[in-house]
Amino acid sequence: YGFDPVGTSADRFTKGFDGNGKTISSLYINRGSTDYVGLFGYTGGVSMSLQNVSLSNVNIQGQDFTGALAGFMSSTNGTDVTKVFSSGQVQGRNYVGGIAGSHGGAMHSLTNSYSTANVSGTSYIGGLAGNDGSTGIEYSYATGTVTGTDHVGGLAGQYNGIGGLSYSYSTGAVSGSSSVGGLVGAVDPGGSVS
Repeated sequence: YGFDPVGTSADRFTKGFDGNGKTISSLYINRGSTDYVGLFGYTGGVSMSLQNVSLSNVNIQGQDFTGALAGFMSSTNGTDVTKVFSSGQVQGRNYVGGIAGSHGGAMHSLTNSYSTANVSGTSYIGGLAGNDGSTGIEYSYATGTVTGTDHVGGLAGQYNGIGGLSYSYSTGAVSGSSSVGGLVGAVDPGGSVS
């Protein structure tokens, strides 16, 4: 099954992580029937951040909430993500992203990060995040191929944050059937793209 993700829905990771600019190479996870899959499975804590780390040539497969860095980042307390980079491939079912399956939280953001990973799944699939409900995605980009059915986007399958998506771009091929976009598959009221 490969690496066992750090943090579960019953015992989430709350301490934060600073990779100090180091690279984790060839992270392998093969847990196609498991939710909350990534280097971190389930995270969220007050003033918490995951930062300064490269995840090179990942090969990750999960079910729902799957990402290279984290499967699920709690919307209750949130998790800041900054200076995180990923490459390789990430596969799952719903809520799948090159960095995070689902990222959210008031006063928390995803910034200065990028992914070249190829991402695939069914619903809520994004080059950076399957779903993002944070205060914003800024100064970030994705270049990998993103494939799904609905809510599929080059950066995020769905953006429903209370802030905005800005100073960011996507260049990868994006394909799906409904709610599909080069940047985002869908933007909910309250979110903006600028």
